[in-house]
Amino acid sequence: MSALAKKYIEFAKFVGDVQFKHALNAHEWDTLLLISSATIDGAKIKVKELLEMGDIASPATIHKSMKILIDKELLGINHCKNDARVKYLFTTKKGMKFLQDIGKRM
Repeated sequence: MSALAKKYIEFAKFVGDVQFKHALNAHEWDTLLLISSATIDGAKIKVKELLEMGDIASPATIHKSMKILIDKELLGINHCKNDARVKYLFTTKKGMKFLQDIGKRM
């Protein structure tokens, strides 16, 4: 096995261990990565837009994942100043630190 492949396998196991340690299932992990990518890029994702992303999971599953991530303080919600019905998701400082710790392992 090549050294690079071995390093990737070790990293993948590490990420799996982190997911397990923080009790994140695949949907929660995908949701965290999606919102974090947008947060890093300075983009805003509305809750409604997230729920409409059927390629991730069903709206009910996405909503549940979102709630769990908010409860774990990895994601947060900002309310739109102009329209109280609109809410934006973002990765919290705790969520960014969580991902940065994984990134350091790379």
